[in-house]
Amino acid sequence: MRVEQTIDKLSQSIIDNLAPYFDTITHHIDERYEEINEKLQRHDRMIETLSYRSLAQETELKDLKRMIQNSS
Repeated sequence: MRVEQTIDKLSQSIIDNLAPYFDTITHHIDERYEEINEKLQRHDRMIETLSYRSLAQETELKDLKRMIQNSS
């Protein structure tokens, strides 16, 4: 019975000592997730803006080509 108690105490000690470590890791992961998520949202907005600009420029180029063809 004494060996089991010793093992239980050691197990509990290990768990107690690891708990703060896992809390720190969890906190770090949460922070990194937020940072990455914010960057991803900024990139999504940038891609959306660039796509819109590209479409607008393509339309302008088509209009210019049409104007050049009509003036010839």
